[in-house]
Amino acid sequence: MVENRMLGTPDLRTRFPYSNGAAALVRVWKIPAERERSPLAVGRTQIARLLRPGTGRAPAQTRHFPNRLLRLFVGALVLALAGCAQRAEPIRAGAVATSKTGNSPASPAANAGVRAEEIRMDCIKGRRLICGRVQKVLAEGLVVDSGYTDLLRPPLTESWVVPGNAVASREPGTLELNEAGTPCIGLVFLTDIPRRPQVKNHDYVIIMGYPAGNYLYTPAPGIEKVIRRFAGGLDTAVRLH
Repeated sequence: MVENRMLGTPDLRTRFPYSNGAAALVRVWKIPAERERSPLAVGRTQIARLLRPGTGRAPAQTRHFPNRLLRLFVGALVLALAGCAQRAEPIRAGAVATSKTGNSPASPAANAGVRAEEIRMDCIKGRRLICGRVQKVLAEGLVVDSGYTDLLRPPLTESWVVPGNAVASREPGTLELNEAGTPCIGLVFLTDIPRRPQVKNHDYVIIMGYPAGNYLYTPAPGIEKVIRRFAGGLDTAVRLH
């Protein structure tokens, strides 16, 4: 055994031939131990370095971490929006179908009802007071020379039929106004009249009539004349249009 010349002690390397190798082995094991620390400890160390002033730029992995996180967030957002669009598609299709159904053309019955109401309103606005002398009694109605406004006085207005022997005159030059309920002037055909009292030729009538189109009147063989037609009932006038 070799002794230390200075201290007079045995040389450890001589006593333990493998002492140098053991020290090296310890140093080798220390390095992996430091490298294989937990990720949490490594993360804390990196965060501390970033927060510490004057440490310079962060490591490359730390710099790329926010970019990766942003990409993941954007990708998740796109997938979520795509899923919402697919789920909402049937709803939009149903809404469009409902809208198309609501805008579909109305049925013929509905159109007929609307047209009948329009005709009814026109008949009400175009009503005239028929006050005149009966020229001819026909099976369908009466041909009346209207415009005898002198009949519009009591007691003649107590009945819609005034006997022919009543004194009544027609003022020349009287014009028919374009107002509802105004006296009618001219030759007209009156239908849908009351059954009582009985009307004879040359009697007078006073009755409200509703416009019902035209009537082809034949005063004599071979002579035809188109005159206005009025109905004593509103429903009849609407039906005759």
